[in-house]
Amino acid sequence: MRAGDHVHHKPSGEDWLVAWADHTTGYMSPCGWPTCQALISDCVITHEASDGESHEITEQLRKSGRSDANKASALAQEDGR
Repeated sequence: MRAGDHVHHKPSGEDWLVAWADHTTGYMSPCGWPTCQALISDCVITHEASDGESHEITEQLRKSGRSDANKASALAQEDGR
């Protein structure tokens, strides 16, 4: 799972666009407001983002001023995007 992927969050029944996924901690955050975090293990990927889609979401988060935008950027850099 990475930024730009689409997931189904099983506990809530909602479909989300991934802002970032931290596989070290096991948590992810969807795009949208209010910001929140969920367990990666509670999500099922329904669409894997292309490299371009993932990069675009990360760039949009950087520009948004979202409080966790730096985390999303750092995780994307770790993944080589």
